[in-house]
Amino acid sequence: MTGLDDLHPTKRHYLTGSMSSGIAPAFETLHQVVVSYDGSTLDLLTLLIERLYATVFTSDVELLARIIISEGRRFPVISELYHQLLVRH
Repeated sequence: MTGLDDLHPTKRHYLTGSMSSGIAPAFETLHQVVVSYDGSTLDLLTLLIERLYATVFTSDVELLARIIISEGRRFPVISELYHQLLVRH
């Protein structure tokens, strides 16, 4: 596989759906905290770590994040899809 276009449509649909419904909302929530926060940087960082733990590490999002991190090197298309859906957003 050399890119997203080479990924089987069913697998692409599954990965896209998983990232869009799992990881994207979690990070959108964190983004909203950052843009609306009106306190110290230290307090914001503490709040972000607490929210990150609550939204990512206590749900299925953790498993998906682990797959992206652990398999991204072997299957660059996974990292590419993650970057296209979430990082560029």
